[in-house]
Amino acid sequence: MNLIKEIDNLLLETKQLSKDQLSEIKQLRAQGEQAHKSGDHKESEEMLKQALDLLDG
Repeated sequence: MNLIKEIDNLLLETKQLSKDQLSEIKQLRAQGEQAHKSGDHKESEEMLKQALDLLDG
């Protein structure tokens, strides 16, 4: 899924995240990926977009 790849790439590039921010982003990413695998694409997209919003700060 493109949003997951985008999050992963931004995580590799972004160095200015607190541990709490990083933890929240990783949790949202994991939940989004799980929702996607479960077939709940709307929820997956919402969670992944939240993670991207946090990364874009």
